Amino acid sequence: PLVLFGNQEKTSKTMLAGYLTSTYMAPYQDKHLTIDYSRAEVFLDGIEVALTRKEFNLLALMVQNRGEIVPR
Repeated sequence: PLVLFGNQEKTSKTMLAGYLTSTYMAPYQDKHLTIDYSRAEVFLDGIEVALTRKEFNLLALMVQNRGEIVPR
């Protein structure tokens, strides 16, 4: 499946592969969730959540595309 990502179309596999490696991303933070992209760390209500690299990348992809449909 193809997804609009910025002004380019990319497959979902391409989006996941190296999603966080190309540019610096400021940490994400809301009332309950904090994501530190540079350290690949996730905190839920201040408690660190242990995620695999794939789980982390999927979470980051969904947070960065919140409000949009992200194919598998």
